[in-house]
Amino acid sequence: MIKETQNKPEQERKAEKAVLSSRQKLLIRAPRTIRIIGAIGIVFGGLMSFWCYRDYLNGNETASAGMSLGFLLIFGTMGLWLWCYGCRMLQVKGEEILFRDIFFRKHRYTLDDICSVRWNHDGFLFSGSTGKLFKIYGYCPDCKRLFELLEERGAQVDLPGRMFSPEQTAAVHPEPDKRRFLVRTSPWLPKEVSKIEVRGRQLAVSKLFRKEFTCSCLDVAKIQLKENKEGRLNARIYGGEGTCLAKVRTFSADASDMRCAFAFLRHMIELGIPVEGAEKTSEYVRCLLQNRFVSFSIGQSLFKEEYQRICPLLDRYAAVFSDLGIQMEYGPIDKEQKEELEKSLALEKITYDTFNRGFFICLQRDGQMLFDKKASLPLAEMVMLLAEAPEMGRGRREDRYLEDQGMAAVQNLLYFRPIPEIVIQQILEYFLNKVKKKQIHISDIKRDWS
Repeated sequence: MIKETQNKPEQERKAEKAVLSSRQKLLIRAPRTIRIIGAIGIVFGGLMSFWCYRDYLNGNETASAGMSLGFLLIFGTMGLWLWCYGCRMLQVKGEEILFRDIFFRKHRYTLDDICSVRWNHDGFLFSGSTGKLFKIYGYCPDCKRLFELLEERGAQVDLPGRMFSPEQTAAVHPEPDKRRFLVRTSPWLPKEVSKIEVRGRQLAVSKLFRKEFTCSCLDVAKIQLKENKEGRLNARIYGGEGTCLAKVRTFSADASDMRCAFAFLRHMIELGIPVEGAEKTSEYVRCLLQNRFVSFSIGQSLFKEEYQRICPLLDRYAAVFSDLGIQMEYGPIDKEQKEELEKSLALEKITYDTFNRGFFICLQRDGQMLFDKKASLPLAEMVMLLAEAPEMGRGRREDRYLEDQGMAAVQNLLYFRPIPEIVIQQILEYFLNKVKKKQIHISDIKRDWS
């Protein structure tokens, strides 16, 4: 009996560890296609090099040793690099991380060894207390799960694609003096500015092979915006003498603002720097330039204005659906109503559950919900216009970072993010296309939307 009682805690620990290992088993690697292309390149380069050199030895005038070497170096080397790159791997088993690099060397870490994950222009950089550990270049469901595991353990996961990563929160701080963020430009062009770091009312500008210099935001005379047909936005920053200090490029539909370009433009506009050409840009750009933290009362009034702006479009499509015998229900919702609708409509939750106020759209016939026949998803959508700020004070490294940057003030604010009409129109056109092609089925779900 004594032995059994002594062994029981140890058995429980082993069982708990086994369960933990099975839950946290992740594998992140390059697609198999890359290795296949690499193998084809090695074989093709080797065979072409061999045949070319053989013809050269047989006296063929069109063949040469240089051509043979060229085939081997170009196709063989490229194939070998692709094969080695395709063999890179990141495996997570329980607490342990196994990383295999391009030279087939194995590096072992634990989840607690990783202190931060930062998005770079070419991938995700994982760093520890001693510095850089490794980098991954792709994004997959297992990658997302790994980020969540690291966040739970207190690592600072800074991904600009998320609305409230530390960098994005710092970029939209309500006080201009407390904004700290990095604007990514074109680091591979030697004549261009590689990065601009915003430090409140100061700008730290860096160029390749040149020393960083600091200037005031007020030294900028103007910013000129120009958007091309492909949706690429070019912002030229001019100094007092009319010289172009830097160029910032981004896509106008980049709602996640991966390069923090729109955050930079909003920052300069608030400081009184004139921005030319904004009125000629698309609705995407004009909406992204309005994103900001606001107080609760201002947020509610902005929500009403934004919803009233979109209502004519909703009314127009509601009449179109009515002619087809379909009822399109829509209206404003708050956080509690959103959670009820998610349960009843089986909709996916919005990331990190920051929803505060928005509106819903759903299609029904005789009070019954319509579903997409192929995807088995309800023809319904919830659009967020006001988001809550990130919660802090839970002791995570990310929260301490935000508090150090003076971010505790944003907790009582709302984040206003207007949405372009064309986005709503695309959603409604998708629903309309499904109805016209009769790719729908009527479910048993009924709900009183009043």
